[in-house]
Amino acid sequence: MFKQGEIISVKWHFGVEHDGIYTAKGTVISASKRTGEVMEEDIKTFSGGKKVVSKGYPSDLPPEIIEKKARSKLGKTYKLLNYNCQHFASECHGKKKSRQLRTVVLSAAALALTVALARARRRA
Repeated sequence: MFKQGEIISVKWHFGVEHDGIYTAKGTVISASKRTGEVMEEDIKTFSGGKKVVSKGYPSDLPPEIIEKKARSKLGKTYKLLNYNCQHFASECHGKKKSRQLRTVVLSAAALALTVALARARRRA
């Protein structure tokens, strides 16, 4: 199965991923949009019946420390833009980032620039 402290993930609609931290008890702690906070749940509830995959163990911190950090965040409010499931999972490993959010923001900016350039060309 998975190892304590490992980041695990489920793919939802349109390629959106939901990440969490696997615990020694076999549960998952994640920042959940569904509940609006960091919570602990069994792996079946976390996955919604979808396939769960490992995203690895991106730090040198001991698994007990990762789980302790995750548990210290229980009840913290989920925020799509600055505290989503990827922020939470990476923060437990000593970082705080959301690759998925960064990709969406950069894609939206590129699309807006493309539209603006196309409109400018039509006017010229």
